[in-house]
Amino acid sequence: SFFWEFSHLDKICFQAYLEQLSLEYPDELHIIQVDNAGGHLLSKSELPDNIILLFQPPHCPEVNPTERVWEYIKEFLAKVSL
Repeated sequence: SFFWEFSHLDKICFQAYLEQLSLEYPDELHIIQVDNAGGHLLSKSELPDNIILLFQPPHCPEVNPTERVWEYIKEFLAKVSL
């Protein structure tokens, strides 16, 4: 596994993360699912050769499991506020 923590996410940080991941695992192909956040938008020439970004369609929480968490949080908060 590979983990690198940043104080924020922008294009520069994301590109640095991908470059380091590529260096750590140079003999593996990495397919990374990302949303359409501005920091994730890199051109093909900015990506290491062994990394492919798989973009989620916009406004499709069904393909992003973490988006489902908000459903439970809203339900919990509705019960607490009563």
